[in-house]
Amino acid sequence: MDTAALLQRIRELERENDELRSRAAFFQQMLENDLEIHHVVDDRGIILYMSPSAEQVLGYRPEELVGTSSAGLVHPDDLEQPARMLQEHEQHLGRFHFMEQRIRHRDGSWRRMEVAGKFATSPDGVPLVLVYSPDITRRREAEEERDRQLRAVEQAVRAREEVIALVSHDLRNPIATVLLSASALLETAPAGALSPGEREHLEAITACCAEMNRLIEDLLDVSRIDAGGLPLSLSSWAVPLILQDALALARPLARDRGVVLSADVDADLPPVSVDRGRVMQVLSNLVGNAIRFSPDGGEVCVRAEMEDGRVAVHVSDQGPGIPDEHLPFLLERLWQGGRPRRGSVGLGLAICRGIVEGHGGSIRVESRAGEGSTFSFTLPVAH
Repeated sequence: MDTAALLQRIRELERENDELRSRAAFFQQMLENDLEIHHVVDDRGIILYMSPSAEQVLGYRPEELVGTSSAGLVHPDDLEQPARMLQEHEQHLGRFHFMEQRIRHRDGSWRRMEVAGKFATSPDGVPLVLVYSPDITRRREAEEERDRQLRAVEQAVRAREEVIALVSHDLRNPIATVLLSASALLETAPAGALSPGEREHLEAITACCAEMNRLIEDLLDVSRIDAGGLPLSLSSWAVPLILQDALALARPLARDRGVVLSADVDADLPPVSVDRGRVMQVLSNLVGNAIRFSPDGGEVCVRAEMEDGRVAVHVSDQGPGIPDEHLPFLLERLWQGGRPRRGSVGLGLAICRGIVEGHGGSIRVESRAGEGSTFSFTLPVAH
């Protein structure tokens, strides 16, 4: 080989050497910063090799651990299985085994490690176990915190169900008794037997009892929605007929508020497959809200049309509108941050959403402050 070729070969070897050193440095850095420990023990559990990452994970320098017993790092309650397997090394030769262990940190705390060990022998026949141990402490802590929160949620759900059971059973009967008694007095009292003040008090009692019954039903509906959905009795209904009945029920309130009700319904709309009572409940809530928040002389319009293969119903008012920042939360239960809900605890719109979604539809709201609001929901077409 001539001198030029020899120099060229030397330069190539130097480049290869530099690349190997760079790779070695890279892998050394990976080992030192890894949150996974790699080590080798013999069949007595004596540590023969410990990766540099031990210092980051456990606080020990590798040279402090090499030559010591791995049992000194393992929690006493976790020693039995690995000790037995080391004694039976030949039976496990060539196999991988997995377990979870608590390993002592230098500061005295315990790290949760997922241990994977392969039983092998060195070239000169020494029994070995090649161990790979990622630190799963944070994962386990996160899982335990998740489980704790789930238990807390379950306890809260049970407590809520107990309260709802109390409200629905222990309160409904006495409220019904008071309502029946007050109504009977109003209906059966001879003319002139009740003074105007007494009659006013009895009417207030019946109104309050009716409101309490409505609140109880709302609480029960929320509970049913949380339990997996409201029970629905589906049948085929003509949309114009449902809207006509809903508007008829709302007209007395509209007259008292000086609000005009109007309807715009496509005559060719197909029938829908719905629970009529539940859809009437949605319309009663949306139309009632629209009337309450409309100005004197304002108009509430109910429209129905086809939209993406479903019947869409829109309830529009000329009220004060809703700020943009409140719109994402308006259909959440107990939300009171939108327009003020007089005489409400904030369950009505959440129940409307539960009913509509129970039918496989969707509900949305569009509004601008000072320009009124439109609530829209979709219903499935009957087949």
